[in-house]
Amino acid sequence: MIDTEGLIEAAKSHQAIPSDYALAKLLGVTPSLISGYHAGRSRPDDEMARRIAELANLDPGYVVACLHAERAKTDETRAVWQGIAKRLQHATAAGLAMVILSAGLTVSPDASAMGKAYSPVESRGGMYIM
Repeated sequence: MIDTEGLIEAAKSHQAIPSDYALAKLLGVTPSLISGYHAGRSRPDDEMARRIAELANLDPGYVVACLHAERAKTDETRAVWQGIAKRLQHATAAGLAMVILSAGLTVSPDASAMGKAYSPVESRGGMYIM
């Protein structure tokens, strides 16, 4: 699960942004808004969470659910949002795996080690047989 602090740091890292000030400028907000997030005086609303998630290359739905869990007022509500976030995280990972598998991509470890180009011998339904 990601929290507000982790989200901000992930966005800065992914965008190679050195400071909260630079992140604020990229988002078109005041630096005091970002410092307010850091200090816990405020939390990103859903739209800001989505925007920061995209900068961090994270699933916006997952991030929004995590931040709802972070600001939940009761343990029961927090548990609901955490469950939603976990399901979204697993669904995203499963979806990525399906895309990779459906593409029928294969890697020849010998080719990269030897500097050779990959050359499939035969193709059957998108899968290469070597």
